[in-house]
Amino acid sequence: MDLRKHLEVLAHKKRVRVGIALHTVTPGIKLSLKRASEFCEVVVIGKKVGGYKHIPATKANLENVEMKAVIGGKVDALIRGQADAFKSEDALARLGGYDRQNLPMLQIMADQFGHTFFAASATHPENWTIKSKMMHVDALIPLVKSFGLKPKIGFRTLVRPGSVGKNFLFDITWEQAEYLVQHYRKKGYQARNYNIELETAVADNVNILCFATGATGNVVSRALLFLTRDPFVVYFHGGIKETIIQNNRTLQDYTNHFIVAAAFVNRKRK
Repeated sequence: MDLRKHLEVLAHKKRVRVGIALHTVTPGIKLSLKRASEFCEVVVIGKKVGGYKHIPATKANLENVEMKAVIGGKVDALIRGQADAFKSEDALARLGGYDRQNLPMLQIMADQFGHTFFAASATHPENWTIKSKMMHVDALIPLVKSFGLKPKIGFRTLVRPGSVGKNFLFDITWEQAEYLVQHYRKKGYQARNYNIELETAVADNVNILCFATGATGNVVSRALLFLTRDPFVVYFHGGIKETIIQNNRTLQDYTNHFIVAAAFVNRKRK
């Protein structure tokens, strides 16, 4: 399955109300709103933008208003937009009744050759322990299945096989990967330790990639954004019932974020 193409098809299946929090609108952002309006109903939270439904909010209460909108069903999905990341997560936990420490940040990525895959957190302080890796992978497994795919899990480390034993901190990531491979194989899933070989894992059609640490995930995300011809990197919250898409606050083109938001909602519809 061409997952990226499948997402685009799902996004056009039925019009979805997608909210986005904005306080400053640039020409690039306006263009992406126009593109998104071709397949979904755009709702701007914060600044009023002509031609789109509007939910008023100030910079001071933007995070609370956007989370109330998605939790309360005023929108089917939410793109965080220009709201503050940490304040948004605080509002999500408080208003949605979630544990602030267990809100996994996941992502969907595509390389320059068209390989599309889901990945564990790219947030720097996350994905360092076996517990956090399991939380991310366990949140991705049902998502992958919901697209009709059989989970194929790849674990990355910070060390090659021949270099194990030379750096204690790097060795920890190898030990974690080896443990997790066996853990998920016992559960009946395909799983493999790809050490540092991201390209091998992606070419092997892995659809769940677990990074060695959140820091390495961050590096890969930024590399895809800045070095590929047609970058596709979209972050989203896992482990919650709402569809909430995350992003860099300096982003100027939200088209892919609207596609993922609409597709995630439509995948649950008959």
